[in-house]
Amino acid sequence: MRKYTIYFGLLLAAHGTAFSADPDRCEKYSDLAITVSGFASTLHCGFTGKRWSTDKKEHYDWCRIVDSDAVEWEEGLRRSLLEYCLHDPIAVACVDYANQAIHQRDVLRKLNCPIPDERRWTDWWDDHMQWCIGNFQWKDGETRERERVIIKGCSPTPPPRDHLCGVKEKEDCPPDLPYFSHSTQICPNFPFPNYVCLRTKP
Repeated sequence: MRKYTIYFGLLLAAHGTAFSADPDRCEKYSDLAITVSGFASTLHCGFTGKRWSTDKKEHYDWCRIVDSDAVEWEEGLRRSLLEYCLHDPIAVACVDYANQAIHQRDVLRKLNCPIPDERRWTDWWDDHMQWCIGNFQWKDGETRERERVIIKGCSPTPPPRDHLCGVKEKEDCPPDLPYFSHSTQICPNFPFPNYVCLRTKP
């Protein structure tokens, strides 16, 4: 496996860094994409989807309609995933990080908590993976921060109540139930005198 790692590193170095998604750059991008995709297939990495297509034209056409940042981002992610397949320790750790990030987001959603409008809570696995590769030393802190929010927890806003039984005087009615009435039908299990506070006028 080591010979594959060395070969792959040399292959990436030979293609350089993208600055603009011009035809020449996209030619290099698509060449590298099909080479890496074929490499991953040979290694039986099990990757699927358009990112791992062996159709050069498909990669080239995509490159021509996006900016240079997107091209670099896609190359970086493909590289990281192949390194994961090659058992690179950082890539492996970042795959675990991205999986955990998505899991934590699902936990927060199941708690009926609003999902914060922050990158750390994105539902895009690729974004978590790329962030981890570029900020590896901070990944544990990000995971702990999401865990802190989960532990704090939240609950859905309860529906407005319609009445409050067992009150004795009108002054006991809360602001959201301003109407004071006597009703044995609404609160049949309360002893006489049975007063109730209502949200709407009886």
